[in-house]
Amino acid sequence: MGMIFNIVRVSKEELKDCLRDTFLFDYKLDAIFNNENDDAWVDIDKSWGGILFMLTGGGLNSYEHPLAKVLFSGQKITAKGPDSHYEMADYLDPEQVKEVCAEIAKISNKELMGRFDPIAMNEEKVYPGGVWDESRFKNVLQSFEVLKGIYLKAAERNEAIITFIS
Repeated sequence: MGMIFNIVRVSKEELKDCLRDTFLFDYKLDAIFNNENDDAWVDIDKSWGGILFMLTGGGLNSYEHPLAKVLFSGQKITAKGPDSHYEMADYLDPEQVKEVCAEIAKISNKELMGRFDPIAMNEEKVYPGGVWDESRFKNVLQSFEVLKGIYLKAAERNEAIITFIS
């Protein structure tokens, strides 16, 4: 197992409901997880550490970097129940989603490749650890494309994004 990073699209109204009552987010997740064809949710598995590093130049200590909010906005939803799918989630409202989407859309695969620094990533012990090499970069690149896709869809539909690690 490991720390799997999840990204969920929700309507503006659903976000308001989830902020008012966090149990509603768990109900939303149950519905999404039980419908394999639901494109409102993606996971980028364990690639989130590499994505965070390549966007910010740092690991988990880089939350202050503007691009860190792609994964960790700092706006929190805290789980209430012991059977929750998450402990803490971050969210972006629809306007913030559009801003983030515009920023990550500017980052080409070539530019992301230029930010890949396996020596620094190994020294920083970027999650999930182990050895950062070319094959790991390919996984990160695929996950970054998935991330960009869900942000684009949310921006086009004026939706919010909720992210969490499970």
